[in-house]
Amino acid sequence: MSPTPPGDAVLAIEPESPCPVGEVGGLLSYHLELHLADAVARVRNSGGILFERIASDTAESLAVELRRIGVRARRFDASILSGLPRVRRVRAIGRAGDDLRLQILGGRSFSLGPGDLYATHVFALPHPAARRAAADEAASSKSWMRSLRGVRALAGRPTRLTPEEKREEVEGRWFQRHHHDLGEDVLLSARAVKLRNALLELGRPLPSLHATLIAVESAASFRISQEDLDYSVLEERKTDYSLDNFLLLLDSLRAFAPAARMAERLAAFLDTLQPRAILYSGEDEVGRIERWMQLWARTEGTEPDLSP
Repeated sequence: MSPTPPGDAVLAIEPESPCPVGEVGGLLSYHLELHLADAVARVRNSGGILFERIASDTAESLAVELRRIGVRARRFDASILSGLPRVRRVRAIGRAGDDLRLQILGGRSFSLGPGDLYATHVFALPHPAARRAAADEAASSKSWMRSLRGVRALAGRPTRLTPEEKREEVEGRWFQRHHHDLGEDVLLSARAVKLRNALLELGRPLPSLHATLIAVESAASFRISQEDLDYSVLEERKTDYSLDNFLLLLDSLRAFAPAARMAERLAAFLDTLQPRAILYSGEDEVGRIERWMQLWARTEGTEPDLSP
């Protein structure tokens, strides 16, 4: 197996292009002499940027081969990824005429017009405590399971719950969904109740909700978080509950830039209120996807780089 040769080119999947992971991984495996599992993992975990440092001629030949299986990819000079703006945390959002006014933690402000917004990326993240617990549990399982005979054969076999354990599990889920102050349901909107219950099904502590706004050309990146935002921009629509306020803000963003990239994802979330569909494994996965979007924000409308 030969390592992928380093180079000065980037190879990235185009937005809205299909990307069948198995087929693309198989193609990379064949042409680059990668192990198939490694190639598939690269595609699955790339976030859209297949290679950041690859020989220019290799990148171009791969782009041609990918087009033959219906996948659109482009080659760029590797310098396109240098100096991408770091994500800025938004403290408050206001309006200045038709523009959004973003107040950043630290005091700076930025304005975005409807045509300045490249993408609106809504997503959910597991609570850090839940991620740590899952990692600790996995590490603990591996440590004691390695000492057992036949563990490879048994590892994929789920343990059957006893009738008492099944009943406790069902009762625990019911408790999570229904044990709350009855007055809270009166104040929460119906859709906020639906979203809260869907979040409870993902476990406690609850996942957090976020949206990142990415600007055209500059690729500036602004992160909005449900629990950390000043919702005074909502004025008389503002409620006492951040979940309702966050949904109202997403409604406004949807109307503000309906043609932005990932607007369909935002619309689908608002229509279904299913956080599982927008849940990532962690910040690393979000970072890879948003780095890919920043690349395209910088290059949208440019001609493909086909020079040798």
